[in-house]
Amino acid sequence: MRVTTIYNKNSDFVAYSVPGHKEHMLSVISQTVIQGPSLSLLDFDFVFAPYDNTKHDTYLFSFDEQIKGGKFQIEISEKLDCRPINKHEYIETCDALIDRLKDGESQKVVLSREKKYVSSDIDAYEIFMDLKNKYPNAFVYCLSHRDIGVWIGATPEVLLSQDKGCFQTTALAGTQKYTPNNRPEWTTKEIKEHDYIEQFIIGQLVFLGIDYNRSDIKDKQAGSVVHRQSIFNFHTDISHLQKVINALHPGPAISGYPKEKAMQMISEIEHYDRKYYCGYLGPVSSSSCELYINLRCMSVHSDACNLYLGGGITKDSKSDSEWTETELKSKTLLDVLESTIIA
Repeated sequence: MRVTTIYNKNSDFVAYSVPGHKEHMLSVISQTVIQGPSLSLLDFDFVFAPYDNTKHDTYLFSFDEQIKGGKFQIEISEKLDCRPINKHEYIETCDALIDRLKDGESQKVVLSREKKYVSSDIDAYEIFMDLKNKYPNAFVYCLSHRDIGVWIGATPEVLLSQDKGCFQTTALAGTQKYTPNNRPEWTTKEIKEHDYIEQFIIGQLVFLGIDYNRSDIKDKQAGSVVHRQSIFNFHTDISHLQKVINALHPGPAISGYPKEKAMQMISEIEHYDRKYYCGYLGPVSSSSCELYINLRCMSVHSDACNLYLGGGITKDSKSDSEWTETELKSKTLLDVLESTIIA
């Protein structure tokens, strides 16, 4: 598969578009470092972190140059090696999980799966540009790196942003199909999901001794779906950035509640490796950061794309509905994949 760059096929780069900005940045990676205890994010330009840092490395990148609106092309030789579970297998897994939640093992667990899109005619640049134009309120990116591979995504969820001393994080949960001029009626299950995330964020900020302001809950459109969202604003020194990240990630939106028990259950029931799905990524500097949870993402291979999909499961969940929710979430990427190939 050829994916088209002004750079040769061995160049490592990140192209990304921040919500509200019309032009994307094409950033050439000049230095790659695996994060260790002695390294500060503030000394680098971009971070790409996994869901579980005990299984995969967090990468820190320095950029050689950044080009507004730059084009790129990639050659990919690696084939996709995975066997996603089918609907029957998913429902069996989800039913068993719901039974465990009814028995009180946990309150919420995020169950995820892979979805394979087979094609050898995929242009990563066209996909990236289509996602950027279609979802201007998402953080859209394409990463090409010799150690990580090629990842593309359009995520609506902020992990942590900081500008001029003010930090912001969000509680985002519940998923319904977006219909213009039609306000969603949130179910008890969806309201509880959002409550769990708020409780977690409040607990972590209080533990860190940080005062905060919380916004009202509003509906947040993200492509073909809509979520419940509230925003937390707070002040702390930028030097505490990593401490705040460690407190908030991985939170209940991508793991469950309580977090530790949910992560343990995920390791038991999910028979694949999330890798960088549900990790976090984004630009950083000595004075600001824009970090996003890596949702609505896929890894790109020579013969197929691997889409990652998930949803929060509680004792009130219905397995068929949860499968439908993941299919709905897949449309963010599938619609673009199909339109770029047809075009």
